[in-house]
Amino acid sequence: MAGTVIGEGLVVEGDITGDEEIVINGTLRGRLTTTDAVTVGGTAVVGADITGASLSVAGQVTGDVTA
Repeated sequence: MAGTVIGEGLVVEGDITGDEEIVINGTLRGRLTTTDAVTVGGTAVVGADITGASLSVAGQVTGDVTA
């Protein structure tokens, strides 16, 4: 199970920094940095720069990605 889940229907704006896995099913705008995996679910809309150990995308991502 993921350390942090941004659920469907949630909108998060700003910078998120952490060291655990993050799953996004909602909307994220800003910047996301983690030392663990990032999963963008099929219902997710991400307008953010993402940095993580690995990245799995099923939804929409707009931004710079480093994985």
